[in-house]
Amino acid sequence: MKLQTREIDKFLSAPPPACHVFLFYGPDQGLVFARGRTMAQHFAPDLNDPFTVTLLDGDDVIKDPSRLTGECAMLALGGGRRLIWLRDADEKCAKALEHLLLSANNAAILIIEAGELSPKSNLRKLAEAANNAAAIPCYVEDAGQIAQYVTRELNAAGWRMTRDAATWVGQNLGGDRGLVQQEVQKLITYLGAPEQNNEAGLESLKAVAAGGAVLEEDEFMDAIGTSAAIPMAQKLMVEGQAPVNILRTLGRHAGRLYATQLRIAGGEDMKSAMDALQPKIFFRRENAFRAQLSRFSLRYLSRLRTELWRLEAQCKQTGAPDELLISQLILRLDTSARAA
Repeated sequence: MKLQTREIDKFLSAPPPACHVFLFYGPDQGLVFARGRTMAQHFAPDLNDPFTVTLLDGDDVIKDPSRLTGECAMLALGGGRRLIWLRDADEKCAKALEHLLLSANNAAILIIEAGELSPKSNLRKLAEAANNAAAIPCYVEDAGQIAQYVTRELNAAGWRMTRDAATWVGQNLGGDRGLVQQEVQKLITYLGAPEQNNEAGLESLKAVAAGGAVLEEDEFMDAIGTSAAIPMAQKLMVEGQAPVNILRTLGRHAGRLYATQLRIAGGEDMKSAMDALQPKIFFRRENAFRAQLSRFSLRYLSRLRTELWRLEAQCKQTGAPDELLISQLILRLDTSARAA
């Protein structure tokens, strides 16, 4: 099943019962993840339940294409459908998807997250041609779409955004859904609980955009892969940053590094690949980003994104040593960078 952009929101809110394979692809990896997660929660409200949800990496099915069919054929413990979430898929996963679509023994829901796929992509063609599958494009959103998204999120939190604020948001926050989500959460935290005047105006948005917390997070992201990262992460947590939010910020940054490495692997030079990112990399951060591309390979970044997802699930568990888990991860990143 091939979806047009205008059909996506309606489809995501009420996926047809016959569809049980969902391929999310496109250049906006933040939007790919956001839509994949929304669809996952539609079928499995508790994404941390290991008896219902199975997370796979693209490399897992490339090494063993039959594994995908085997996982999808299993029933959840206690009965019911399982959810298989395949992340960082690429063209090499097409064979595994073809085997699955040809199999009559598929009792699971399969969500696939991939990067940019051309119309000639076999992975994309398989999902578009099958009656029980859907290919959902995730292109970079324009200013109007971003303004609509932020407006919906603020409305859900009890705030009404003014017209000039919505215009400013669309023009200044665009490019990557994950980064936009981060800014929206900062804004909601800054605004607090709505009172009689529940209007979110332009000055409020600019105050958050200019806040010191943004600068500290950027400095932390730029330090990843160096010995300075651990004390900076600890400083953020001491100042009130939730460990889960730090992991999500790191995940979005890793996603941008991964998208750039994908372009480089496809033959682009580093400068062109970096320039293709949306939003653009701030010029003062380019050297740090370039250094991280030299430290972390495409394969390493793929595994890092999967590990971040698992760590986020651990941090949500009661009693999990959140700060220790994050510190250990950042130390491993520094060690890996030194070994590279």
